[in-house]
Amino acid sequence: MIDATTADLEAALEAGPVEPPYVLVGHSVGGYESLLFADRRPSQVAGIVLLDPQYPDEVRILSRVTPATTEFTDRMSKEYPNPIVDLLRRPAPGAAQGRFGQA
Repeated sequence: MIDATTADLEAALEAGPVEPPYVLVGHSVGGYESLLFADRRPSQVAGIVLLDPQYPDEVRILSRVTPATTEFTDRMSKEYPNPIVDLLRRPAPGAAQGRFGQA
């Protein structure tokens, strides 16, 4: 799902009149899309603003905070794995040296 909606964002930006670099604004699951877009096209992103974003392993973390929902969140994690978690575990090019947005 995130891969497809990020591809839609890429296509819309390519077809539109706005030239990069972009400042991406992501809310909720849009945070994943913004991060995935930036990972795919780091030279086209000037910055990212995340507003109340979802975050990697959110379901697992929330199940620890609210144990009553553990059964539900465990089932959701198995039925709907989050491919963004693996993406975010890989550092972006240059991140280890503190150079963001640079290859």
